[in-house]
Amino acid sequence: MVAVQAVSGSISVTPISGVMGGEVHGIDLSRPLSDATLKAIEAAFHQHKLLRFPGQRLSEAQQVAFSRCFGDLQIHVLDQFRHPQQPEIYVLSNVDKTGRTTGRHPDRGTLVWHSDLSFQRRPALATILYGIEVPRRGGETLFTDMVAAYDALPEKMKLRIDGVRAIHDLDYSRTRAGEPPMTPKQRAEAPPVDHPLVRTHPGTGRKLLYISHHVSHMEGMPVDEGRADRKSTRLNSSHVSESRMPSSA
Repeated sequence: MVAVQAVSGSISVTPISGVMGGEVHGIDLSRPLSDATLKAIEAAFHQHKLLRFPGQRLSEAQQVAFSRCFGDLQIHVLDQFRHPQQPEIYVLSNVDKTGRTTGRHPDRGTLVWHSDLSFQRRPALATILYGIEVPRRGGETLFTDMVAAYDALPEKMKLRIDGVRAIHDLDYSRTRAGEPPMTPKQRAEAPPVDHPLVRTHPGTGRKLLYISHHVSHMEGMPVDEGRADRKSTRLNSSHVSESRMPSSA
């Protein structure tokens, strides 16, 4: 167990796996947190890349308040999923207005590997998920370590992708996953953007692959060639996703 000390007390972080992920105890996220505690959470996040806070009970307003401690919140362009009172919250549910389950996943675009909001010019620092009601078995959210994915690439591939930029396109990503196209208004608010294929994390200085289902193709290449290059990069890192992937319900 790794203990991270804060002025308000001590939070403990237990590693979830040997690759990434830590479970945080000794904290109530529904209450205001001191600067020292927030710094301890940030340090644990940089170390473990994924944090789980079990046993929390949060209202929508409390979730937004906690999230805002780490920066400005981004409101998702897909307005059909926004919470009516808290638009910062993206709601995914298979329960209809009558309270009955539909038996269908509400957004198939979330069922493929992706980095949240990579289709925006300003990438997100993190995504904060809150499971209100989850099944006893199955339905896990899966995560993978893109630092490990980059480290595992052959040196020849690292040299090949150095300086390459990828085009992230939400509309392309969603239709490829079987969802309806975005509306013209949504498309105008979230046009395709380019990002480096290899980013350096500002908090840790580690290099990582910044690829996901949102990537349409590589900048400066014909679309077909750029998409083939994208697939090549994914194939070279796929074994990392398969063998070093912790899960969290």
